[in-house]
Amino acid sequence: MKQFLLFITFIFTIATFGQVQKYDRIDDYKKERNIQMQASLYKGWMASDGITKNFMKRNMYLMTHIVQDTETKEAQAYLTLDIRDKYKICSSEENEAIITLKNGHIITLKQSSKTECGQEIITKYPLNQTQINQLSTYDMISVRVYLNDGYTDREIKDKVKPIIKKTLQMTADKLEEIK
Repeated sequence: MKQFLLFITFIFTIATFGQVQKYDRIDDYKKERNIQMQASLYKGWMASDGITKNFMKRNMYLMTHIVQDTETKEAQAYLTLDIRDKYKICSSEENEAIITLKNGHIITLKQSSKTECGQEIITKYPLNQTQINQLSTYDMISVRVYLNDGYTDREIKDKVKPIIKKTLQMTADKLEEIK
């Protein structure tokens, strides 16, 4: 009986928190291949975030994705943050996100997404290989996202630090595979 319960627990854990590639599809209109990494998947959560349902404190969600030009085969990885607040917030292309890592390094990312305002905004940041390597090797401690009227600091919950690292490791592995 104990072995059966252990087996069921193991299967549930894999099914609930497995690292997966959420999608890999070609956009024929833009001539791009889009790949999204999702390190946490559970059908009960109705979110499309890479790290779903409030894994960072105060309602910030994280995912990564890769866009590859189908003609030139050039690929670009992105870190996407979905920021939610009870007040209206705005972010634009000039803004940055600063990520602190456990080893003391600080990574500054330049926002590439257009201006967006609301109680929920999605910001996108291109990642270079060095940044992906650092983010997939060291735990993220916190993120500061600059907004049009200041900034918001978000702490990363301890229980999801390894999940975030795994998401970025999957992104690094997928970039290597498609190059």
